[in-house]
Amino acid sequence: MKKLIGLILFCMGVVLMSCEPNVPTLGKVATQEATDITDYSAKLHGSINVDPNGYGQIYCGIIIAKTKDEIKERKGKYYESMSLQGKEFVVNVYGLSPNTEYYYCTWVALNQISNKYFGKTQSFTTLDGTGEPEGEEHPNTNYVAKPFSVGAQRQVYFSPGNLQYQPNATIWRFADEQYNYIGSANKNTALTYDDWIDLFGWSTHEGYSYFGVSTDTADNYYSGQFKDWGTKQIGKDAPNTWRTLAYEEWRYLLEGRKNCNALMGCAQVMGVNGLILLPDDWQAPEGVTFEPGFYEEQIKNESEAKAGYGAHQFIDEIEWKALEHSGAVFLPAAGYRVGWDVGNVQYDGFYWSSTPNEANTAYYTFFSSGQAEPRTRERKHAHSVRLVRDVAK
Repeated sequence: MKKLIGLILFCMGVVLMSCEPNVPTLGKVATQEATDITDYSAKLHGSINVDPNGYGQIYCGIIIAKTKDEIKERKGKYYESMSLQGKEFVVNVYGLSPNTEYYYCTWVALNQISNKYFGKTQSFTTLDGTGEPEGEEHPNTNYVAKPFSVGAQRQVYFSPGNLQYQPNATIWRFADEQYNYIGSANKNTALTYDDWIDLFGWSTHEGYSYFGVSTDTADNYYSGQFKDWGTKQIGKDAPNTWRTLAYEEWRYLLEGRKNCNALMGCAQVMGVNGLILLPDDWQAPEGVTFEPGFYEEQIKNESEAKAGYGAHQFIDEIEWKALEHSGAVFLPAAGYRVGWDVGNVQYDGFYWSSTPNEANTAYYTFFSSGQAEPRTRERKHAHSVRLVRDVAK
C-alpha cells in the first residue's frame, strides 16, 4: 500500500512539473550592472533565462532599496519593466538621493505576476550632485526649475508648487508636490482657520481682503491696486523672491514662445488632472513620451470634460519623476471658490495674473481638458496662484 501511495505521489509530481517548460527552479532571471548613473537616477538592467515563447505572459522588473536586508526580505520598491527585448529588459529609476548606495535585484514572473523568481543582489552609488546643475534644484522635491520664456527677452523659473496659506498662523508656503491641491476644504477660508488653503481672491490692499484671503463677495473688498503675493516671505524664501505673472506674460507663455503648442498639454498626473508646461529647451527623458495638446473628442458633459485629462495622457509615478526632473511644470485643475462655495475641482484650472482689467475684474489663465487661454473674471473669485522668479540675465 505504501509503495502504491509513493508511486501515485511521484506521478503527480511528474505531471505538475510538466505543466511548466523545462527550466531550472533557480537562475530564471539575472541581475546585471547599473549604467547611466547620475545623482538622482540610474538605468538598471536584467535578463531572463527562459524561453519567452514558452509562456503566455512574462512580467519582469527590479526591486530597489537602501539596505541589503530590505532586498533579502523583498521589502524594497518594485518597478516593472515596460518592455522585454528578446531576453533583455531595463528599468529607468528616478528620484534617488545623491551620494547614496542602493541595492537592487531583478525579478521575473511567469504567467502569474504574483509568482516571482528573483535574481542576485547588486548595488550602485549615485553621484554626489556637486556638479553644475542643468537647472535650479529644490530641496525635498524632485523638481528642477528650468527657464520658461514669458517675453521676447524675459525668462522665469516656476515655483515648485502652488501657493498655500495658513490664516491663523499667517504662514505662506508652496505645496509639497506640484500635483497637490486643497480642493473643497477651501470652503473653510477665514482669518482664524488653522489649516491650509490655496484659492485666493485677486490680491489688493491688505485691509479688506488680506491677499485675497476673504469669503466676502462685495466688489469693493477687492478694489484698488494689485498687491503681489510674492512680497511675503514664502517658506524660507525672503520677501520679493517670487512674483506673479502678468497677463501678457501668461499669453506669451501659452501662445507666443517658440514651439509653444509642443510644450503644453493636459494630463492626469499621479491621479490628478491638470496642465503640463515644458521649459523652452526641453528634451524628453529616455523612456518617457509626452503628448502635447488637449483632448480632441467633442465634450458633451462635465464627466467627459473631467475624464478628458486622463484620456489624453496618463502620467504614472516613474514618468512624472523623470518629467519633473527635466523641468516640467504641472498646474493642478484645482477649481475656484466664491464666498464659501467651491466649484469645478478637477474639472478646470484658474490661475491669477497680476494684471487688472476693469475696476472689479482682472486677468487670469483658464484651462480645461480641451483648451488653455487667458481670460477675465470678477476679482472676488478665488483662484490658484503659481508664482515665478526671474532668470538672471
